[in-house]
Amino acid sequence: FLPTRSGTRLTYSQSLPGVKGEIVYTADRYGLRSLSDWTVTKPVGTVRVLCIGASTTNQPTQSTEEIWSAILQRRLDEEFAGTGVAIEVAGYGGGGQRVFNRVIWCEENLARFDPDIVVTLEGINDLCFNGGPEYSYDGPEARVAAMRSARAKAPPLKRLLQERSQLYRRAA
Repeated sequence: FLPTRSGTRLTYSQSLPGVKGEIVYTADRYGLRSLSDWTVTKPVGTVRVLCIGASTTNQPTQSTEEIWSAILQRRLDEEFAGTGVAIEVAGYGGGGQRVFNRVIWCEENLARFDPDIVVTLEGINDLCFNGGPEYSYDGPEARVAAMRSARAKAPPLKRLLQERSQLYRRAA
């Protein structure tokens, strides 16, 4: 990776079936992959769509112009051409991360980008990492959940799920 003040740019070769042999992975200074140049302050007359997820959103095996959020950007640009509405679509994802990671990211970052629409593609890592009755995971989300639980005097799981659900509803 070549991190810079403006982001990351990495050119690499791969031999995965079904993907191009050489790609250019780019992400801006915020970790967003986009055809647009996102700024913290949303330009007037702009509709922002933020796509969040794990590797299925980040798509590290694809060049930025080939990821699904970039395809969405081009299709929306075509649909709204000549209307005076600017469209910005960006994807943010982390390979191997679970929904809880994205909830924390949203709590810390969502407001500053002021998206009009949030599209989520989540859940596959949660399914993969929850490996049966004897499975135990002690990753960062488990520790954060324990700290929050202690602070809130162990709120019931239903309340925790409702809070997370409300976060996604507010984001949308």
